[in-house]
Amino acid sequence: ELKNYGTQDIFVLCTRGELLKYRVPNLIDTYQQHGICVHHYPIPDGDAPDIAKCCNILEELRSCLESSRKTIIHCYGGLGRSCLVAACLLLQLSEALTPQQAIDSLRNLRGAGAIQTIK
Repeated sequence: ELKNYGTQDIFVLCTRGELLKYRVPNLIDTYQQHGICVHHYPIPDGDAPDIAKCCNILEELRSCLESSRKTIIHCYGGLGRSCLVAACLLLQLSEALTPQQAIDSLRNLRGAGAIQTIK
């Protein structure tokens, strides 16, 4: 279904263990079989990526966006890790945006539970 929306790239922030736990162990392979470019950056649930990993994710995300590629960022619930990465991307793209404004923007889109990463 994602391919029907024109999705070209997907950033998967779930660990392989999570994919197994939630009974979708072949999810990454399935994306690839449907011609979607997978960027797998496993981050344990409740954690935040270290600075180096975050910089790598943001660099790849910017590359996708600058190439006008339809891109999705996802974790399991869509509120913690994916919203954290999205907030970092917003801050990188806009010098005028404050961290709180980025968080508020995502909470307006995803609900009050957005950006619930513990660390």
